[in-house]
Amino acid sequence: MKKLSDSRITGAGLLFIMLLVTTFSFSTEATAAVRKPNAQVNANIPDQWKSNIIKEQNGAVTSFSLVNGNSTPVFLFSVTEISEQEWIKMKTQMPDIKLLERKNGNIYYSYKNQKEKVKGACSELYLEIYPHLDQMITGVQID
Repeated sequence: MKKLSDSRITGAGLLFIMLLVTTFSFSTEATAAVRKPNAQVNANIPDQWKSNIIKEQNGAVTSFSLVNGNSTPVFLFSVTEISEQEWIKMKTQMPDIKLLERKNGNIYYSYKNQKEKVKGACSELYLEIYPHLDQMITGVQID
């Protein structure tokens, strides 16, 4: 019987394993990134903040962020579309997510920024908007 320390992987075997792992990780990431949404997501943003909040669509995730001067926008909340099967796993892994709607066999859930304060050019506006995020999320329309 061989000891585990005596077994060796040849250079070709190691290269094959590395290629296999790399290919699998790229294919799963590509599948997740390419997923197209089945519905249009819109939030009910009060008029006084509409020019300061941007909406970005990235696959099945729609994010709403606060413009932060020349810096990266500050994430406010997102709405994600996933399958029923994915939801079963997701709801236990991320307790801060909120189910918004079940539609056409898919689940739409939201996740909001948990930080009460942020730094940057938008910090004062963020303090003004933050208490209203739940209201904006509740008003999300999925068409």
